[in-house]
Amino acid sequence: MPAADRSHVLWRVATIVEAHKWCALDVETTGLGMKDQVIEVGVCGPDLIPHSWRIRPTVPVTPEATAIHGITDADLEQCPTYPEIWPDILTHIAGRKTVMYHADFDYAMLRHSARAFALRPPEIWQGQCVMNWYAVVHGEPRGFADYRSQSLHTACQCLGISLPQGGHLHSAATDALLTAHVMLRLADLHRRASGQKP
Repeated sequence: MPAADRSHVLWRVATIVEAHKWCALDVETTGLGMKDQVIEVGVCGPDLIPHSWRIRPTVPVTPEATAIHGITDADLEQCPTYPEIWPDILTHIAGRKTVMYHADFDYAMLRHSARAFALRPPEIWQGQCVMNWYAVVHGEPRGFADYRSQSLHTACQCLGISLPQGGHLHSAATDALLTAHVMLRLADLHRRASGQKP
């Protein structure tokens, strides 16, 4: 792996972290298709205090999705809809760079939810994909001049990040918290590489 690639990624992450105006966002969904929607959103900033919201979609949760995150249609019956809850979520991310571990997927699902209610998609996408950044740092080659993506679980294991007590993977709040920890750990790697105190 070219050292310049790794150094640039670590510098970019550190620049975001040191500005203190960022948050990690994660979603859980009804499924993986073009008509699937968001049913849970988690947001976590540099204070490492996660917030989460459940959302009642207009399509059912697929059995395959429930097998991953454990959320059923019955769990969502009394939850607000996307347009009812999004303004509250926005208060936690407005004015911040929003990073996501699997940004392409997460943002696509947010677009699907907005489209289901004939709303404009949220204006938060700024190309901040933590999975892509970590792939460079991890350094497993995939073809020419590319790096293999790693799961959030793998990133946390390799960076020495533990699952919080009572948390579980594929919970939006937990995954947002873990993504925030990955950001902080990568920023710490930059400081160490540049001879700064952690």
